Amino acid sequence: MNIKSIIKSKIFIHFAFSLFLLIIVLWGISYYLSVYTKQHKIIKVPDLRGLDIEQIQKITETYNLKYTIIDSVQKSGAKLGSVIMQDPLPNTEVKQNRTIYLTLVCHQKAKTTMPNLISLSLRQALSLIEITGLNINKIKYKQSDINGFRGTSVVQQMYNGKPISEGTPLLKGSKIDITIEASKEIIDSTETNDRFAEQD
Repeated sequence: MNIKSIIKSKIFIHFAFSLFLLIIVLWGISYYLSVYTKQHKIIKVPDLRGLDIEQIQKITETYNLKYTIIDSVQKSGAKLGSVIMQDPLPNTEVKQNRTIYLTLVCHQKAKTTMPNLISLSLRQALSLIEITGLNINKIKYKQSDINGFRGTSVVQQMYNGKPISEGTPLLKGSKIDITIEASKEIIDSTETNDRFAEQD
């Protein structure tokens, strides 16, 4: 029997067909195992805290992870638009394609309104300023013309060098200047304390 006859024989055809099927099956198993292993690969969650969205996108793509922003909060001193909290936490072991839930620092600061500080004592004014989320920039003292006046009283409130009225919208953290009417004794005492503070 020559080679041409062997190739045309049913036994050879069945053998070749079986070999072809075996190759297909083995390739399919290999491909499935490759995909399965890749999908179930365990990785450690990277630390995304302090990063912005552009950086997060690059890192999550590298690690084959997904991310979702679930909240935004205010945090003094933190970089706007950066991650402040993440779930799962850094170094947690997860499978690829896991979604990381992120909380960002707000891009826009929270708003508040200017309170009425007029006629309040210095202590009351400072307390109200703190409650409303504002800050005192400068305190100017003016001697009272009232005989026997021994307290302190706000007589002017300013923002960016201009008088500001109660109810004016402001961003939290804005700085307010106030003018305090006080007795000569209080002003002298304040100036003395300021001089000691400068010496320290």
